[in-house]
Amino acid sequence: MGWAVIVGTLLGLLLVGAMYWSEVTTVLDWSVVALPIVAGLLQWISPVVEQTKRHRIVVLLGSFIFSGAILWQQSEARKAHQAEMSQLATKKDIPTAADFAREYANLQNKPKGTLPPVEPARSFPNVVMHFVNRQEPLLVLENTSGVLARDIKWTVALWNMDLPERDDPLPIPISTFDWLKPHAESGAQNLFGSQLVKPLVKSGDHLLGSAVTICADCPAGHTYVVSVVFGNGGWYAEDKEDSAGSLIVPHNFHKEVRDAFFAQLPALVPEKNRVTIGEYFLKPARPTFR
Repeated sequence: MGWAVIVGTLLGLLLVGAMYWSEVTTVLDWSVVALPIVAGLLQWISPVVEQTKRHRIVVLLGSFIFSGAILWQQSEARKAHQAEMSQLATKKDIPTAADFAREYANLQNKPKGTLPPVEPARSFPNVVMHFVNRQEPLLVLENTSGVLARDIKWTVALWNMDLPERDDPLPIPISTFDWLKPHAESGAQNLFGSQLVKPLVKSGDHLLGSAVTICADCPAGHTYVVSVVFGNGGWYAEDKEDSAGSLIVPHNFHKEVRDAFFAQLPALVPEKNRVTIGEYFLKPARPTFR
């Protein structure tokens, strides 16, 4: 019995040393590790029942083994916990208001980079139309922009109100104009001189309809309401509500529909916006030098 107690005491001291070197510092950790050893020693001092010596040795050794296992488990758990805590931010890692202020000051002191060049806004052509010549109206195109206008198309759709049985507009063909220089005008375009149109109009006839002009690069077209008393002038006015360059025509050409349509057409443009068809004066040509 004596030598068993001595062996148990030595093992206990070894266990205590192991606990010390593994940094077991709390009372709870000590008590968890020590309880199995105490239980093993108590059975030698005050056994509850009569047991054999061999049984007591086995129980004592088992108690030490059990305590060692608990010690190993706690040591591994402590290492894992310390590794996890080392990944957390400390007080020194958290930036303060002063840190933000210093960083902002540093940004302000850095040399300013050069901004990318701003591309100038692109200019687009704009082609409008004018009606001139009171006796027999002509059409003049004008490029009011500072860029070249290409592939210009214009259309005039006029009905002779004094030919009520004629359903179709006058056969004025859709025409194109190759190009116009910036701030330049075209020559006067004849509307009523063709052999198809001339027989259908006479002096005093009231012609009413619309006209449009647009070009390939124009962002918008221009639509006009046109009213002409042939041989006696008339007026035209742009429909500011239509920027698509669309003709204003009745949805079908039956007489009843046309009569209702033309009764309302002049009201689309206010009288103050109407331009009187006046005489046409050619701009003087620039002199050429040889």
